[in-house]
Amino acid sequence: MDLPNNAKNSTLQANDYKTVVDACTGNAACVGITVWGTSDDYSWIPGVFPTQGDALLFDANKDPKPAYYAVADALKAAKVRGRFNSW
Repeated sequence: MDLPNNAKNSTLQANDYKTVVDACTGNAACVGITVWGTSDDYSWIPGVFPTQGDALLFDANKDPKPAYYAVADALKAAKVRGRFNSW
């Protein structure tokens, strides 16, 4: 997200995460979602994109962000179709 992080950007980020989860859970061919890290203090994003950051589900204090709750809510609302295949 664009820095500095603020309420508007946090809401946009939560909506973006929800959109991705909804797209995956609505498509039988989607087998997973990858998040490249857990907390913002260990993110690689600011080192590569200096005006960007705070991209993960937990903040630098390891507290869940609105995006975390958006993902959890989207997964909770998802309908399970078919059966799990552990290969």
